[in-house]
Amino acid sequence: MNQGDKAVEYFCNGNNCAQSVLAACNRNPEVSEAACLRIASAFGAGIARRQLTCGAVTGALMAIGLQYDKAELLSKSKILIHQFIEINGSINCKTLLKEFDINDPDDYKIMVDEKMFDTYCQKYVRDAANLLEKL
Repeated sequence: MNQGDKAVEYFCNGNNCAQSVLAACNRNPEVSEAACLRIASAFGAGIARRQLTCGAVTGALMAIGLQYDKAELLSKSKILIHQFIEINGSINCKTLLKEFDINDPDDYKIMVDEKMFDTYCQKYVRDAANLLEKL
């Protein structure tokens, strides 16, 4: 199973986007799966459900931070962000979710009815994890 599949599995098991990518992609033996899930817990849905930077991207950036020194971290982070934008057009959660407001009950209902979390969010989780795996 590649990192993208593993990250989607975490996501389908109820973890947020940031948790899913970090837990699937962490290569630091000093940081447990449980720690990854706790560390990334406030970053889902664009940082505390604010729909800012996509949680899948922040989870990937956290994984980079756990694996590389400062010089490599910055270089790899820029590459990951650039590639994610090339594939998806943005790293902004609200933009990626077609401007729907996850905190608005009417918008949220539409997002659930249209299965946006199953399609859009799973894609972003998979993309971030797969890009990280290629770095």
